[in-house]
Amino acid sequence: MLQYDKDAIDEKKIKALKPFLENPKFTKESLTPVSPTIANVGSWCIAMDKYYNVNLIVIPKRASLKIAQAEYDVVAGELRIKQAALKEIMDKVNKMKRSLQDLKDELTDLEAQLEDCKSRLIKAESLINSLSKEKERWLSLSKELAIDLINLTGDVLISAGMIAYLGAFNSIYRDDVAQQWVKLSSEKKIPNSGSFSLKRVLGNPVEIRTWNL
Repeated sequence: MLQYDKDAIDEKKIKALKPFLENPKFTKESLTPVSPTIANVGSWCIAMDKYYNVNLIVIPKRASLKIAQAEYDVVAGELRIKQAALKEIMDKVNKMKRSLQDLKDELTDLEAQLEDCKSRLIKAESLINSLSKEKERWLSLSKELAIDLINLTGDVLISAGMIAYLGAFNSIYRDDVAQQWVKLSSEKKIPNSGSFSLKRVLGNPVEIRTWNL
């Protein structure tokens, strides 16, 4: 009985047991007084009948489970493949996101540089406009300095005479003598400004303003 292949029980054997199993006295309790051995055999037959009937339900379910497991294995394999493909795609997407963020940061930096360049350009244009206005004044001043340089000899000569000889006299006399010296310098072909002013030749406007204050 222990070595009996219970999975080999077929329907024919179960039908042969049916008359016994339907007998209400075919129980271990009823058979034990008759014979303990017979009682054990009866219990074993009852158990085999239950095992067979349970297998009628379990075996198809096991087969279905096996099919379902095989299908699951196929689907799980496909899922793993798709998950691997998805991971590869997500890695690419994340890489593209990082690249996009780097480009955004670079764009922000370039925009900041552009604004700085615009600001500098505006300042440069303002400076150029200011310099262009100063250019006329510088050109005029350059011409005046060129003339002053030519007339420097006579102007300094008269200034020296004014300082050396006319300091003790009043301004009217000094102006009269200065006009004579200008005329004399011109006659001697010594370049001069044609009209003399000691303040213009030797004066410092800033220092004179300080004296006035």
